[in-house]
Amino acid sequence: MRNQKPQGFFYLDHRTVDAKYNFITDTYITAGNVHDAVPYLERLAVQKQKFEFPVEAVALDAGYFTGHICKTLNEAGTFVVMGSRRFKGGNTKVPKRLFTYVHSMDAYACPMGCKLSYATTDRDGYRHYKSRPQDCENCPLRSDCFSAKSKQRSIARHIWEDEKEKVRANKRTPSGKKLYKLRSQTIERSYADAKELHGFRYARRRGRKSVQEQAYLTAATQNIKKMALLLSRRT
Repeated sequence: MRNQKPQGFFYLDHRTVDAKYNFITDTYITAGNVHDAVPYLERLAVQKQKFEFPVEAVALDAGYFTGHICKTLNEAGTFVVMGSRRFKGGNTKVPKRLFTYVHSMDAYACPMGCKLSYATTDRDGYRHYKSRPQDCENCPLRSDCFSAKSKQRSIARHIWEDEKEKVRANKRTPSGKKLYKLRSQTIERSYADAKELHGFRYARRRGRKSVQEQAYLTAATQNIKKMALLLSRRT
């Protein structure tokens, strides 16, 4: 199971809603141990094909913040905003954020101005940058920057980190802030209504197929009620 999730046998509903009317456009059930980011791009493609509409912008929580999703959506011309992810652990005294990446040199600059040059790329797609041992030997930050057993500082950067930085920049724009704020009024409210008003907190039958049927019926009920409410306001 994922961190901060209850232990046991559960299902996850990967749901998509539109930002204007909060209609549920897709609901997809997986086992509880499937990460949110795994089915996302496939389900987005299904919706594009089914409804034949262009996806202009999306707002996602931090669970979807992967290089692959950022790269795919950026290349599609979709405006993306996502929640920030905070990772525990690592070097707290001289953290990675104090190191500046210089695109023109494809290298990092440490807080003291020394260069960390590219060394290698691992199988997970991370490029590793390392400092020179002679630069770190007499550095005043030496004891806090890395362990006594090491001779140099190493920084890892994913090959699609630039795509993730574009998404981070989107969230800092006025339109990005407005779009991300809508999440609490749209998708979060949709889940809350399903759980509190439509018995969606528990699976009524066992098996993914049966739970998927329950998800379809719940989503259809919510959409019909929303349609009726919208039509009543227009008359």
